[in-house]
Amino acid sequence: MIRNEANTRKQLIDRALESVVWKDEYLNCEYAFTDGKKTLGGGKEKQCSLDYLLQYNNTNVGLIEAKRESLPITEGLQQAQDYGSKLGVRFVYSVLIY
Repeated sequence: MIRNEANTRKQLIDRALESVVWKDEYLNCEYAFTDGKKTLGGGKEKQCSLDYLLQYNNTNVGLIEAKRESLPITEGLQQAQDYGSKLGVRFVYSVLIY
C-alpha cells in the first residue's frame, strides 16, 4: 500500500515525534503562515501552510513537510527550504518513505 500524505503523517511522523517525547505544546500541525498574496484582478495566490512547525520557548526550531509516497524524493525538500527561509527556521525536513 502506498501511503498518501495524511497516512505518512499519521503512521510515521506522529509516531516518531511521540517516540522522542516532543510535547504537543511545542508542535503546530497544519501551520498556516500566510493568507495568500493578493494578485491583479482581485485574485489570491495559494496560502502557505506546512505540516509541522516545531517550536521551543516561542522560537521556531524546525519544520517538517510530509509528502505522499509516490512522489520523487526531492519533491518536498525545496518547499521545506522555502518555508524555512520565510520563517527563519534553520532545520527543515521533508519526509518521503519508500
